[in-house]
Amino acid sequence: MAIPWFFKLYGGVAAIACLVYLRLFLKDRDTPITDTGSWMVLVVATLFWPITLPISLKKELWPRWQGHWQQWSAVESFPDVSSRDEHAVTPVHGVNPAQEAREV
Repeated sequence: MAIPWFFKLYGGVAAIACLVYLRLFLKDRDTPITDTGSWMVLVVATLFWPITLPISLKKELWPRWQGHWQQWSAVESFPDVSSRDEHAVTPVHGVNPAQEAREV
């Protein structure tokens, strides 16, 4: 009997998540390896990776993304479009279609 693709996908991602969580767990010097509760958390986090993985990624990556966003928004400034006529044609790359039409 063949294993359906979604079980393969779930198991594959669970294995990768388990390896990542295990590596982080073994690097952590504050928690002893003999702590049974930590191993239970590792098992639960692996089994419920569709919930725990996005949370872990957000916790890990959000500060970096937020720093990049603040840096980018400080450099870029967007024009104020609130006072612009909604029917006006915006020039694209220095070409104004209204002027082109008059020249022809």
